[in-house]
Amino acid sequence: MFKISSSWGDDPITDTVDKNTEKVETLTEDSPLQESTEEKQDISTDPKDLTLWQKQKRQLKNKRRCKNKFKKDGDIVAAIKKVAVDSRENLSEIVQPVKVAINVKKEDGTKKVEESGIVAEMAPEKDSLAEKLVNKLLGSRFRYINEQLYSCSSNDAKKLFENDPESFNVYHQGFLSQVKKWPVKPLDEIIQWVKSKPPKLVVADFGCGEAFLAQHVKNKVHSFDLVALNNRVTVCDISHVPLSDESVDVVVFCLSLMGTNCQEFVIEANRVLKEKGILKIAEVASRYKSTKMFVNDMKSLGFSLKKKDLTNTFFYMFEFVKSKALSAKVDKQYKGLQLSACLYKKR
Repeated sequence: MFKISSSWGDDPITDTVDKNTEKVETLTEDSPLQESTEEKQDISTDPKDLTLWQKQKRQLKNKRRCKNKFKKDGDIVAAIKKVAVDSRENLSEIVQPVKVAINVKKEDGTKKVEESGIVAEMAPEKDSLAEKLVNKLLGSRFRYINEQLYSCSSNDAKKLFENDPESFNVYHQGFLSQVKKWPVKPLDEIIQWVKSKPPKLVVADFGCGEAFLAQHVKNKVHSFDLVALNNRVTVCDISHVPLSDESVDVVVFCLSLMGTNCQEFVIEANRVLKEKGILKIAEVASRYKSTKMFVNDMKSLGFSLKKKDLTNTFFYMFEFVKSKALSAKVDKQYKGLQLSACLYKKR
């Protein structure tokens, strides 16, 4: 045990310090213990005041050791929120030094931290953090597959999914997550259009996905895609569908003119459509280099424009009528049908 003696007025002050608990600090000119004589005279020599003065000295020491202890509530909340974003472990590190007693309450599926008016969001559960990481990886893989589909032929895309069947599920789930964000869903408009037509009309859905069109209309619908997500879908390359010549009344391309050979899709649609049959096309607006060139080249492939809707800034809708059958093989590559790739931005 050490004893430090000092005199202040007529009364001696003895401050006992435990060697095992506190380190004796050397008094310097900058030390808070060496106050000026004028400042000491302002404080009463009453024993009660002396005790208070000692407490003030200890508080100065504690302030240097743990600055967070003297922060305002708003600063504590900000610190907790910042760390809660990273992980639950870091949150506990913040909570312990400031000695905040945590009460967990469920409010609308979230968790809150409350103590003496302090409210901050809890860090997400580990499972939630893991899910976010998985979703981020799946999103990256979706963008990669999407780029591949726009930069290869339909035959190569078919082989891609045959070698890795799970990749189609990843792509489809990523596509559905994007659809939820769209202000307008072109497939809904096509479904309403088909419902307005006689139910006896036979429809061919090229690039059907989950065959939503077939599920929502009374018409007979042939649904084609590279992978079958259910028993309504026929697996095939949509440049060669298993249908007879002039066997359907309506052909639908809803966001399915993908790949480097989409001109072949249009030629195949001409083959299976009856005379005066209808071709419905819905595509992302930014993919068209020139809608005028697109319409002119469609005419060269046997389709006359009946109606178009370019009012939507996201998607363009076209309705063509089969004006003639293509008797000979088409070797020319029409620039109007070389649509730009639709790539999703990295988040």
